[in-house]
Amino acid sequence: MNVNEKISDSLLISTAILILVNIILLYGVTYRGWNVTTVLFAYWLESAVVGFYTVLRMIQAGGVPSTGSRIVGLIFLIPFFFLHFGLFMAVHYFLITSSFGGPRILSWEIAVIITLLLISHGASHYLNYLRGGEFLTTDPKTQMGRPYPRIIIMQFVIIFGGFLIFSERVAFQAIMIVVIGKIAVDAITHFIMHYRAMKRVAVSSEVELATDN
Repeated sequence: MNVNEKISDSLLISTAILILVNIILLYGVTYRGWNVTTVLFAYWLESAVVGFYTVLRMIQAGGVPSTGSRIVGLIFLIPFFFLHFGLFMAVHYFLITSSFGGPRILSWEIAVIITLLLISHGASHYLNYLRGGEFLTTDPKTQMGRPYPRIIIMQFVIIFGGFLIFSERVAFQAIMIVVIGKIAVDAITHFIMHYRAMKRVAVSSEVELATDN
């Protein structure tokens, strides 16, 4: 399998899984009566899952940490990430509940959502970051900052959704717009981000081969 086939294979599979998991939210809105708070709460849970995999990426960035300086760096960076990202998550949750009230969702539904999100992001982590070799061309500091653009986007989603939900007549349509828009943005940004990262891996590998020869 050449580099382009590897990139195509990994990205197509991980992007397809991402879309399928997000489509489940459409099912929840249509058939389970989820309100906008429930949908945004599901996205909040996804941000938490992203934070979990961010810690894994930080540990695995550049390969297994073997030097004292790298280990010390991780000992400092990971708690700092937990503190900083946790603050963002707390503010995000406060904005959701204070703007729209509590989510209407059962405990088993929360468990299903978390499981599916772990599978979706876990598949991307394995296919793109590990199997695709992205971890070889990055570092813990770069990975630590990776989730924050998502948090910023979610704040815009909350604001946008809030304006639409003011009208009861468009509540359902507004939720559907938010969910479908989120699926499109997630799929596009996921593909572009990992495609660029894996291209960097391919270029790095070619340079190493040329150097060895």
